Amino acid sequence: MSKLPVKGKRHIFIASALLYMNNVPHLGNIIGCMLSVDVFAHYCHLCSYNVIYIYDTDEYRTVIETKAMEENCSPKQICDKYHVIHKEVYNWFNISFDEFR
Repeated sequence: MSKLPVKGKRHIFIASALLYMNNVPHLGNIIGCMLSVDVFAHYCHLCSYNVIYIYDTDEYRTVIETKAMEENCSPKQICDKYHVIHKEVYNWFNISFDEFR
């Protein structure tokens, strides 16, 4: 996704913390980290700011590599597997990103 600066608009970049991409997110993750950021992103969109809200996996974190070794697969395969699960959970909570990789 590419967003270019727009003259006269306020530009906001939002990135959520990478949490537990090696497991299913729980309510504490949602409330403690994701929900407040999502509310702020929605607010920025409502204000017509030029905003981009990104959540990204990181297949090179130690916990990802450890989980991959446990499941005898690659870190990318772990991220791909849990990406689907995370997306379902975030959709259920109506948390949306401009870009979720």
